[in-house]
Amino acid sequence: MQNRMHIVRNIMKGAGGLWIAEVNELEPESFSTISFGTQGEYDPIEDKYVGGTTVNADVIVLKWNDDFQYELPSHEKYQVGDIRMRVKKEESPAVGEDVTYQGLVFGVASVTVRKDNCNSVVLRRK
Repeated sequence: MQNRMHIVRNIMKGAGGLWIAEVNELEPESFSTISFGTQGEYDPIEDKYVGGTTVNADVIVLKWNDDFQYELPSHEKYQVGDIRMRVKKEESPAVGEDVTYQGLVFGVASVTVRKDNCNSVVLRRK
């Protein structure tokens, strides 16, 4: 729409039979890259993981309220400074992994599976 990028938050069928899409406009700097290492295979003789690789994943950085979801009280709470992003499922880091974003190291606080073949990942500064 008018050379601007948007993310669809919700799609529903309206009373008149037309489909309605709730969208949020993305900031130009929303598109970025993260990198993280995979563990590889555990070697019990050396007592370490070997054969891990570095993954570079393209992400869409979102405002917290653009990807909001009601959760159980037991889930990890949002904290000031947390960064929420969408990552392809096959390139998504796991909870607890270290991720490099804009030259800084973050830990993955939570990963939520979405229906659009992406994961919603929350990064927290270490």
